[in-house]
Amino acid sequence: MKLRAFAILAILAAFFASCTDDPVSVGVDRDAELNRQVNWAAVNIGAIYNAVKMYRQDYGEDPSSVEELLDLAYLEIAPPVRLWWEFEFTGSNPITAISAVSTGQMALGAGKCISFNTQTGMFEGELVEYLSPWIHLVFVDLPIYIHIGGGRIIISLQFTV
Repeated sequence: MKLRAFAILAILAAFFASCTDDPVSVGVDRDAELNRQVNWAAVNIGAIYNAVKMYRQDYGEDPSSVEELLDLAYLEIAPPVRLWWEFEFTGSNPITAISAVSTGQMALGAGKCISFNTQTGMFEGELVEYLSPWIHLVFVDLPIYIHIGGGRIIISLQFTV
């Protein structure tokens, strides 16, 4: 069983973004629905990025597709998110970007894109304006200081959802 450091952040993200297939039936306005759908894409891009890193540790190379990560159980994507988004990689060994391209089920329609640049750690694309200001917290580089005797060891962990 693989240790997944992002589990707690994923649970918190799921808590703050309800998951329903029909936003109109529960009275969610269009802007709120757009924000929710785009933020779900970003959260899942974080999970994909983490799964890519775990795959690379296990196989010494990058996966060829998100479907490969799903098939090998490195990743799970909620059914509503799969209705709204298709995920893809740019580059190989190293993957330089992970993108979400909207389907016809997404509130803005098909063909809209948001990408995470693995080189810069930044989101890019026409949908960035819909991201929560908190979304960058799912890509945290967290230094941990361990004091042993008189010395100090610094370990830097990067958590992604």
